[in-house]
Amino acid sequence: MRAPGSGRLFLAQSGSSMGEDHRPGPDPQLAPSRVARSPELWVVIEVPEPIRSEVLMVRRIVSRAGQRVPVGIGSVGPLPPQDAAEVRRVLDVVGEETGPIIGRFVGLRRFPQTRYVYLAPDDEMATSLLILQDRLVEAGLKLSPDVYQATPHAVIGRVPPEAEMEVAAAARALVPSPTFRMTTLALWSLSERDASCLHRVLLSGVL
Repeated sequence: MRAPGSGRLFLAQSGSSMGEDHRPGPDPQLAPSRVARSPELWVVIEVPEPIRSEVLMVRRIVSRAGQRVPVGIGSVGPLPPQDAAEVRRVLDVVGEETGPIIGRFVGLRRFPQTRYVYLAPDDEMATSLLILQDRLVEAGLKLSPDVYQATPHAVIGRVPPEAEMEVAAAARALVPSPTFRMTTLALWSLSERDASCLHRVLLSGVL
């Protein structure tokens, strides 16, 4: 899912830290009063097992990611307000015309001027994910402008300096990863305490 930042990406070397970036990252935010926020809706192109569990293992170094949290690449969200039934229809249409997306992770990278780290797919998979994103929009899905055409990635999280070596070591099995097939597209409702899949479709097309 999306993390802040855009532009040139930093590629970590195998077995090294993720490149100390001495430029300031985003300022820490004061904890707001505990008012429950409404769940966010995300469209997730789902990473299959066992790669999914391996990504979650790396995420848990820097966050308390639960086992139910989805792992996707090129996922889009949070969605602006729109009819959930219409989103389901869009997923049904796009799932029927889109085939499985095949590729692998090739790099552990960081968004410039932040400490947010993510796994990057190979170029062919990234291109297929952007085509899928175009199809979602053409079929009627509404996206926020800063989400549309974002660099496809699977976010790990905000990595403090003291955790860089541990994250890089844990990600070695995923950089590069074995080739895998993404065959499902799903609508997820995500909140601070819960994650639930509202709708899931197979990518059953040929292109």
